Amino acid sequence: MNRINQRTGAPRRAKHLRGFTVIELLVVMMVLSVLGGVLITLVHTGGSGYNHTLRNYEAENEARTALSYITVKVRQNDENINGADCSIKMEDGILKIMKYIEERDPGLDPWNNRFEVAFDLDGGKLTEQVYENDEHKGENLIAEGLRSLNFEFDEAAGVLAVDIGYNSDGRDLTLSGKVFLRSELN
Repeated sequence: MNRINQRTGAPRRAKHLRGFTVIELLVVMMVLSVLGGVLITLVHTGGSGYNHTLRNYEAENEARTALSYITVKVRQNDENINGADCSIKMEDGILKIMKYIEERDPGLDPWNNRFEVAFDLDGGKLTEQVYENDEHKGENLIAEGLRSLNFEFDEAAGVLAVDIGYNSDGRDLTLSGKVFLRSELN
């Protein structure tokens, strides 16, 4: 039989329906803390995974940029104009791409400024050295974070092989490319 509350006129409820017990509140708090911990772990893992992938992508992109730049410079300067010679060589860590065209001096760009492409083995940077009237004006950074830069010439095939080493995810990787030359490599 339901009793009626004298003040409100509403039927009385049993005591166990009035609220939650301490145990029920503790269980809910534990479940919420476990879900919060899982959510925080997922957010942290996702962010660090993204950063890891981004670092690997950037390392590979730097190596690809260096390979592309070297390929372009070699192809731009690998010409036989009126029987003139072209020279591509490594000397003291500097890739020298020299163009001999008619009366012009070797190693000049179309604006008659000397240029050199340099690779710094200690810093892992590929730079283009900028000169104006034989005065060194600075350098343009092409790529950084590289580990090594190697050239090999196959005289029979007329192919310059370029190997660029870089570090990705703690592993040493190599990106290779081949440039088919129209003139000799000295």
